[in-house]
Amino acid sequence: MKQLDLQTVFANPVYQAIAVLGVSLVFVLVDKLGGVTGIWETEPRSTWIIMTAFVLFFALFNSVLSLRTKNMNKYWSRSIMCFVGLIAVSVLASTILSGVSMDEAGTFRWLFVVLTIGYLVFLVIVRLMKRIVDIAIRQDEKLRGK
Repeated sequence: MKQLDLQTVFANPVYQAIAVLGVSLVFVLVDKLGGVTGIWETEPRSTWIIMTAFVLFFALFNSVLSLRTKNMNKYWSRSIMCFVGLIAVSVLASTILSGVSMDEAGTFRWLFVVLTIGYLVFLVIVRLMKRIVDIAIRQDEKLRGK
């Protein structure tokens, strides 16, 4: 069995999505526990807010971590599938844990649309940055005679 280390997690979008989902569920459960014990007040929308925030977290860090990959197309296809899966599981978990549907919770449908568009923009920006850096490195090597 392959040992799971931090480098493997950072290189694989599937592990990233699982880690983000796990951490978001921990935050939701802590929020729920705080509400049940009376430590703080919670509202049903807080579950939706936490899950949406962690989807944004995945979008940002997954885009940045794509700079480290050699095969950008393979990484992108996995990343986009994981992003869609993370949104689906987040919506399902938020609905179950909060007892409030997406439409009843407020404007979260639009937030997920905006996050999806933003995620795709992040991926394009990172890919363009990587391409520009690769061109600059090749030009530098030509100038140095390598």
